Amino acid sequence: MPEDLLILLARTLGIAGVLVLSASAVLGVLLASRTAQRQRLLRGRTFRIHRLLSVVGAGLLLAHPVPVVLARETAGLSLAAVFVPFAAAKLTFNIAFGALALDILLLVLFSSLLIKDLPRKMWRRLHYGAYAVLSLGLYHGLLIPNDFGPNARYAPVDPLAFDKVLVEVSIIGVLLASAWRITAGVHRRAAPGRERSHTKDSGA
Repeated sequence: MPEDLLILLARTLGIAGVLVLSASAVLGVLLASRTAQRQRLLRGRTFRIHRLLSVVGAGLLLAHPVPVVLARETAGLSLAAVFVPFAAAKLTFNIAFGALALDILLLVLFSSLLIKDLPRKMWRRLHYGAYAVLSLGLYHGLLIPNDFGPNARYAPVDPLAFDKVLVEVSIIGVLLASAWRITAGVHRRAAPGRERSHTKDSGA
């Protein structure tokens, strides 16, 4: 396969992985809400979808560096640089974020395999690493240029390019879901205080 097609395949796999993992993160936020927890049947279905999206997204992200490594003459990326931050000859800083994301992703996947053996609190903390994977991956996907040629370091990044717009939409979706979750949590913690105050006022 020509190396330019390998680079395109890698980019496609990476963007698809980001989109699927972002959808999984948004669904995970919704699953944590009280509304979803009250609806047991809905929760069961959405949990299976959430798990499927997580597996597919992780698989796509783990697969996407392979074509880049195969396009060695164009990308100059070794297999070690895929997992070792700052080992890449080109675009060292940007690729380092992708390497860190993959390292953390492997840790999260490993913890998921040991979910029955790990303490619940430890597993939950490790599971939160998925948000670090998503953050690092989004940064990597947004700032990595499409040109892996000799002047890759100086290649401009077009924020309105189709693949970058998809990453930007993913960022907005995850941020909105996270903001909604935080806001809902704040209102829920404040509600008992308001209820007690209302009760006192009614009894006065």
